[in-house]
Amino acid sequence: MKIDKSKLSKALKQIGVFVGKGSINQSASLVHFRNENNKAVLFATDFAGAGRATFDTEESALFEFCIEYTQLLQSTKIRSKEINAELFENRAGEDGVKASGIEFSDDRTKFVWATRNAGDLAEMESKTQVPNGNFVEIDAKTLKYALHEAGYARNEKNSQIPYVMGVNFECKGKDINLVSTDKCRIAAWREIEKPEGGFPNRPDEDFSGIFSPKTIQSVMLFDDDDHIKIYIDDAQIALISDTFEAYATKIVADYPNVGAFFQKEIVSSYEVSVADVKESLGIIVDSNVRSLNLEFTEDKVKFVANLQTGESMKDEIVCIRKSGKDEKICFDPNYFGQIFANVDADKMTIEFRSMGGKVVISYVGDDGAYGMLAPQKDA
Repeated sequence: MKIDKSKLSKALKQIGVFVGKGSINQSASLVHFRNENNKAVLFATDFAGAGRATFDTEESALFEFCIEYTQLLQSTKIRSKEINAELFENRAGEDGVKASGIEFSDDRTKFVWATRNAGDLAEMESKTQVPNGNFVEIDAKTLKYALHEAGYARNEKNSQIPYVMGVNFECKGKDINLVSTDKCRIAAWREIEKPEGGFPNRPDEDFSGIFSPKTIQSVMLFDDDDHIKIYIDDAQIALISDTFEAYATKIVADYPNVGAFFQKEIVSSYEVSVADVKESLGIIVDSNVRSLNLEFTEDKVKFVANLQTGESMKDEIVCIRKSGKDEKICFDPNYFGQIFANVDADKMTIEFRSMGGKVVISYVGDDGAYGMLAPQKDA
């Protein structure tokens, strides 16, 4: 069989998210390849999730094998655009010993690997099917963008508080909302503008689920023009397109009602240029800055970067006061900078909100992104 190298490489990259590394189940390191009726299907599972990628071929006959993922990936280093794949049985090798396996080659390079018994892998594959029932459909480019805007406030390593590791995905009516939080920051995105022709399918019932880090990683491997059907049940999240299926265990936890924070009273608000803020932070903030003071007046924002040595650096930009009075607040410079590094907007409104005597800021971008950041003590 001849296999298109670029198509195989892409499929391996997609299912590679679900290849088990160091797993106690030896089948977790395998990939199952099956071609029939001009379509190749690759499957891998770490037994917590699974990935299935497909691509068109020129071969209609059945061609099937199971080998180590790393071996098949190594074979894509062949120079030619097409890989010759040949299964063999009881063939004598260079040492004279007969063996069965598979050979990948072109005019200059040859890889000979032993084939494996799919075993548990095949059983898992038979159980991994496209779910029936309620789903929401969204184009992959929009979902990737939303995760970029709404995912940076999570803490992937904090297993003590499960929900902070992921991004909460909510479909409510015709709206889609995503949010992440580490209890100090909130980053969120909401659908604010429908593309021409409208969005794909919306379900009749509201539903939500917390995307695990692996779910988020798999989203990034869909083609931008893919339409992804998102199914969420009690234990897993399934992401389905015409050429790639990703099944990942969801984070099971009660997500806090972060929306309540954005209902608190706004005491002051200012509009700033995102580009101006990025430029100012690039001038005065580096690894030696321990805190960042912001001083808002009617038409300016002064940035004061406080160094570990007790010294400081200052810069200012233009702003427009929309409501309230002069304000002064102090932030972790990294957390504050991440807002502007992740939000793809031209302008942003920074809002001071009163919460039990404490003041936090929320922000609203013109691209669907919004969020909140708690201050630190003054320097």
